[in-house]
Amino acid sequence: MTKQEKLEQLRQALKGVALLMTEAVRNVYKSEMLPIIESTTEYKMKMKSDVNDDWCEITFDLGDWNKEWGLDFTIRLNHNKLMEITHGWLTYTTLEQRKYLIERDKIVGKLWDKEEEIKAVFINAKNARDEMFDTYNALEREIWAIEDEIAQEERKQYLGMLTIGSKWVYKWEQNSEYKRPMTIVKITNKLVFYTRAYSPFSTNNSNRMKITDIVRNLKNGEIVKYEEEQPQASE
Repeated sequence: MTKQEKLEQLRQALKGVALLMTEAVRNVYKSEMLPIIESTTEYKMKMKSDVNDDWCEITFDLGDWNKEWGLDFTIRLNHNKLMEITHGWLTYTTLEQRKYLIERDKIVGKLWDKEEEIKAVFINAKNARDEMFDTYNALEREIWAIEDEIAQEERKQYLGMLTIGSKWVYKWEQNSEYKRPMTIVKITNKLVFYTRAYSPFSTNNSNRMKITDIVRNLKNGEIVKYEEEQPQASE
């Protein structure tokens, strides 16, 4: 297995763990948060798709996305670990929607009396997520290590092309009569030095470039080998 294949395998595994973490949080909200909310109303409620371990979105379960639009509200814990509740809004309210908007405001008012219960649910959601956090972090560190190895190999590969005296030009310049080829004169651990013609019309007359920048430009094909124009043979 190549490093690139291993990297892709790890990235897919990381996505899988991330989905499991989100699903664990969602399951806590479904089993613990929804019963608290539904205890304040006669209507059936549901979780919206996006969740995090310190916030969740809830709306009426009407079986129709268009009818549910704008009726949602969000419960979250702020940085002080205090509960906050915000809700969606509608620019135009039908008579059918109005009863749900009124009921939503009643639900929100009642939930303030259940703040401690709700905060306990958030703690449980975070604990459910944290059970897989070590696995997530381990995969992430392994990915970073392989990405660094690949980057170092690419750096070595592209720097090996930059021999002293070799000439390079920006791709967009190569077919221009105003091209200014760069002749490599020195390479250090951090910089590549080169000479090129000065242009009073350019905002960039630098004679050096960071290693990371020139490697990126070479990799993306923004800088290419300069081919000397051969003089035409006389007849």
